[in-house]
Amino acid sequence: MVLWMSWEVTGIASAGEDVGDLAGAVEVFVASVARIQEMGELTVLKKQVLADTARGMRTLMLTEGRAVLDAGSSWSAVIGDVRVLLKPKDESP
Repeated sequence: MVLWMSWEVTGIASAGEDVGDLAGAVEVFVASVARIQEMGELTVLKKQVLADTARGMRTLMLTEGRAVLDAGSSWSAVIGDVRVLLKPKDESP
C-alpha cells in the first residue's frame, strides 16, 4: 500500500514524501534520523535522546501504525520532539 509520510523533529528538520509501504516509511524515518545525528549540531546527550525516541517511534510505526494502516486509516504519533504521520495514498496529504 502506497503511503504519504511526513515526519518532524521539532526545531531541527521535517519532510514529507510518498513511500511504497510501511517498511519504506520506516527506512526513510531511520535514514532521516541518522542524517540529523550526522549533522554535528546536536550534543552527545541530544543525539542519545533522539536515538532513544526514534527507536520508540520505529516500534510504534511497526505495531500500532501497522494495525491502523491495515484497517485503512491514517496513523500518527508524537514522542517527545518527534512526530510521524502516515496516510494511505488514496487520502490527501
